Amino acid sequence: MRRAITQCYLLAAIFLCGPLASSRGESLELEKGDHVCLVGNELGERMQHHNFWETLLHAEHPDKELVVRNLCFPGDEPFTRIRSKNFGSPDDHLRHSGATVVLYFFGFNESFHGPEGVGKFESDMERLVRETQAKDYSGKGTPRVVLISPIAFEATGDPNLPDGAEQNANLERYTAALENVAGKTGAIFVDLFTPTKELFATSDERYTLDGAHLNESGYRMLAPVLMRGLFGKCEHSVDDPGLTRLKQEIDDKNFHWWHRYRAVNGYSIYGDRGLAGSDGTYNNRDVMERERAILDQMTANRDRRIWALARGDSIPDKVDDSNTLPFIEPRTNVGGAR
Repeated sequence: MRRAITQCYLLAAIFLCGPLASSRGESLELEKGDHVCLVGNELGERMQHHNFWETLLHAEHPDKELVVRNLCFPGDEPFTRIRSKNFGSPDDHLRHSGATVVLYFFGFNESFHGPEGVGKFESDMERLVRETQAKDYSGKGTPRVVLISPIAFEATGDPNLPDGAEQNANLERYTAALENVAGKTGAIFVDLFTPTKELFATSDERYTLDGAHLNESGYRMLAPVLMRGLFGKCEHSVDDPGLTRLKQEIDDKNFHWWHRYRAVNGYSIYGDRGLAGSDGTYNNRDVMERERAILDQMTANRDRRIWALARGDSIPDKVDDSNTLPFIEPRTNVGGAR
């Protein structure tokens, strides 16, 4: 009975954005037109497929006209970003996205190095933050940096999965390292480890796929916790029916962005094979980079629809993409001469 009562209070606090997520230093202050970029591991990467947090972000800041771009990649570490050849450096993509706010999601992958890896992780993160703080990706000055801790490991009760004791001991160490870096660099720090550990211990609902990676319910739970950690408050609920259309538009925007940033067969776009396939006028790279430019424009068109809905304005049912560039139509080299 006590566990059930505790669970009810905890869930109520989470969905009302109560004082659960912990942040160190000042809350994040957003400016109109900010470009918020998520960088890091799978915790951040999968947020674009479960868009509860971004829905709350626009609902809480309806007049800010925020641009959100997810640059995360599963397995990413501060200075290990495995990509296809010529994908572009992290700075290239932050510059392309015009980042004015960078949310770093690191600490989970690195935690597998155990206690002996904490020092290197803290050193790498301090270097990364200071290098980021010295850049100007937007032409508006240096970006604001936020360090977001890993979540806790959930003991699912599945005998085929760890119980999380060792994992959480390490995750707590790496969370503390991020807090130390924030203290030394002036970055904002958000602790997701502590509130998720408390929730996992008191809730009967399963929030992860495998103890480590959140499922749909997990991302629904996390959204207001992250909002509280970033801004100190959150006045909207992910369960508000009035936000359904807004989330649908964000889903659509991020679908187009995903296919731009994570375009398949990159070796035939920006890699060596991008120079092949010439019809005498265009090669693979010309054709496919035009498609990525069109996807950029389509993503921006959907940004504007999101802003309108967040303000409470009505929008047409169908997106108007008539302002996008034309596709390149190369001659085919299949089937002989035409």
